[in-house]
Amino acid sequence: MTEDAADLGNKRIRVLVVEDEPLIAFDLISEIESGNHDVVGQCATAAKAISLAETLKPDIIVMDIGLMGQADGLDAAREIRTRFGIGCIFVSATLDRVAPEQWHEIDPVALIRKPYRDDALDKAISRAVTG
Repeated sequence: MTEDAADLGNKRIRVLVVEDEPLIAFDLISEIESGNHDVVGQCATAAKAISLAETLKPDIIVMDIGLMGQADGLDAAREIRTRFGIGCIFVSATLDRVAPEQWHEIDPVALIRKPYRDDALDKAISRAVTG
């Protein structure tokens, strides 16, 4: 367990993973669970992410920008933040394609560029919930 996870005591952080690449989703889930957090769901579309955020009420969402379907991760994050107050950690290779005003509007918890370092993801998740 990392030092950040230990600071949380016994509270396990509930994480929703939104990623359309199956191998990357598997890697994210494995990394999140190895950090002593709980993955409560996984999906590959913005519509499903919004639905799961409403029903599962995760503490945080790990989100890619490019998703299957018409809407992207930015659309999903915007709606999830507005409707449910749940923040997103973006893990994406296309972070620099997003205009600064879009990030300001979405208010992401963290931005992590793919390929990501395992410790960066764990620290971002722990920091997101503990402030």
